[in-house]
Amino acid sequence: MVTPPALLQMKYVLYRDMKEFYTIPKLCRLFELDKSELRQHADKYAISPVENQFGNWGFLKAGVQKLHNAIYK
Repeated sequence: MVTPPALLQMKYVLYRDMKEFYTIPKLCRLFELDKSELRQHADKYAISPVENQFGNWGFLKAGVQKLHNAIYK
């Protein structure tokens, strides 16, 4: 079950120091969510993971920022 955004505490993320790509496990740790919660939020806000040149699935910096803003606004 997804925790309503109003009940989540804002996780501070310094955007200028972000990497260009975050794998799904790294993003789960950053947002303190499990994979199913991250997936539900990504589906809800229509932000899809992408595959990088090494075959890892995750989110680009812009997608991470959009997710962060959508989840914790």
